[in-house]
Parts: sequence; structure tokens; C-alpha cells
Amino acid sequence: MMINMQIFHRIAVPLFIVFLLFFYSCEGLRLHTEMDFTLTPSDSLQLLKINESTEIELNPNDFSDSNITVTWSANTGMIVGHGLTAIYTAPSEPCTAIVQTLLTDEYDSTIMDSLVIIVYKQLIILKADDLIYSSGYTIPLGFQRFIDYVEQKKIMASIGIIGNSLEIDNDDYFTILRDIINDGSIEIWNHGFDHKLNGVNQNGETYHEFWNTSYEHQKEHLEKTQDLAREKLGISLRAFGAPGNNHDSVTLDVINENDEIKIWFYGNPESNKLILERHYNIEFPTSFPDYEEFVDNYPNDEEYLALQIHPNVWDDERFDQFNLIVDYLIQQKVAFVTPYQFYRLAQR
Repeated sequence: MMINMQIFHRIAVPLFIVFLLFFYSCEGLRLHTEMDFTLTPSDSLQLLKINESTEIELNPNDFSDSNITVTWSANTGMIVGHGLTAIYTAPSEPCTAIVQTLLTDEYDSTIMDSLVIIVYKQLIILKADDLIYSSGYTIPLGFQRFIDYVEQKKIMASIGIIGNSLEIDNDDYFTILRDIINDGSIEIWNHGFDHKLNGVNQNGETYHEFWNTSYEHQKEHLEKTQDLAREKLGISLRAFGAPGNNHDSVTLDVINENDEIKIWFYGNPESNKLILERHYNIEFPTSFPDYEEFVDNYPNDEEYLALQIHPNVWDDERFDQFNLIVDYLIQQKVAFVTPYQFYRLAQR
């Protein structure tokens, strides 16, 4: 009698349980899941850095008989099996690793299954700023082009939404945003409530939304956007980036006190949040992607790059420059991730 075995019902990696549903290609590495942005530490990430190791475990509850022989193998890297568990060590170059297990019962019946792990050297977080509602197109044309491009290229990205756009009385806007979120390729993050820059207060002083403004003002603007995202989109925003990347010591207190925010783009290193630092740029200057400039000084030794872009103001030429940069990064076999996916990796 054959044993009915479901292999890899649960794959254990440090602090995570991996549910493997998709296959990937080294030509366009993509971290893809069907999860939304309320992920828990038990959700899956199929990523492993070069030369690092992880434990893989078959769930013993899946087997009705203990008299089973398990044989482990991998197409690259090194794997050492010990019954239902194995230690897999990634190779020194980025690739797609396939780990296989062959189970044989006492009647010589066999079943094989595999798990795919993206082996990466560098992670890329695309930080697209300034999403607002468009009265003519609902989603501004530049952003719609960017969203379509991300899905077509099968990469990951993130978009900073300006919170007051969620006060618009337009259900189509919310429906489209929820569809974008549910696709899983793009994470929406908090880019302030009104994106105020270069204001002048009653004392004649310059202020920005999160710079040289009161604690009450900054807290209200942060939480308004958080609240609107929960109400209109059904999600918790996990990342924050200040308009113009302008922030002060008040912002530090406001962000530190917010339990929902886990990641701060270009934030204060004294924060208790995960800070995504600005190691490099795509736009030279702001709003102008430059392929040659990007390639000439590309820091391939950085573990990650959080790259700021403004797709809504790009014309065809600027978009073409961006496309060249993305193709170059894909050739370097980077892995594109969202901010919250990066956070979860960091928690390992």
C-alpha cells in the first residue's frame, strides 16, 4: 500500500515557515508571494544570501509511517541531510537554487518534491515617491506606467502615497489601489499627509511637513495617513519616508512611538525602526534617471540599495533610462524586494 505523503507542506527556516508555491529564473529574480502586508513571522521568504546557510525540515506530521528513507540533493551549493532535516549552504554566486528530496517507503514506492531558493548578493528596494489621486485618470499616468512596468518585469517595488489623496470620494481609486496591493508586486508606504515643502510659518521660518513643525502636527499627519490606509485600503502601512526626506528630532519621537511603522526610508539612525539608508541614486539630479551615471559608480558591494525615483514626472526618455538601469540590475542578478520583505529578512 502506497503511503500518501505531502512533501514540503512545511519548510522551516530560521524564524520562518516557508510555503513554496512558485518557480523563479536567475534572469529576473523576483520574490513573489500571495500575501498582503499584514505578514507574520511565520510567513515565507524564499531568499538566502550567498555563502549563508539555512535549515530545511520536512513536517513529520505529513507521514503516516516512520519507515521512510529521505535523500536530499541540490543543483548548486551544498546540502547535508540528517533524516527529515538538512542544512543547505548557498553558493558564492547569485542564482536560483533547487533543493530536492526523494522519499522512499518500505515498499520502494517513491515521491519527489523540490523547493526553490533565490540566492542573492544584493537586494534592491525601489522607492517611488509622491502617489496622489488624478481627477483625469484616477491613477496618474506616470504611476500607471510604472505599475504596469513592475508587473511586466516581474520585479518588486514600493510606492509612497500622500495621505490626503485617500480623502477623495472616489471608490474607483481605492479599488485600483487595493488591486495593486493584492497583486503582491508593490508595497504602499506612508509619504506624509500633505507633502508640504518650503512653507513659511508665522515667524518667517521655513518649514516642511516633518521638519520645524510641532510634535502634535507631525503626529497628526503621520497617523492620519495610517488611519486612512486602514479605512480605505484595509492595510497597515509598514514603512515611512518624509517628504523631501526632511525630518528632525520631533520626527524621531513620532516615528519611534508608532507601533505600525517598522521601516524608515533615509531616516534618523538613532531610531528604533529599521533604517533604509541612501547608499546610491538612480536619478541624477532628482527626477532624471541616468543610466551611464548609475553604471559608472554602481556600488555592487552594498548589501542593499534603496533607490528613490519619481516616475510620475518622467517623460519617455527618462523612462527609457530607468528601464536600462533595471535591465542592468537584473543582469547583476540582484533580488528586488519590498520594504517590509526586507524588514522580515532583517529579523532573521
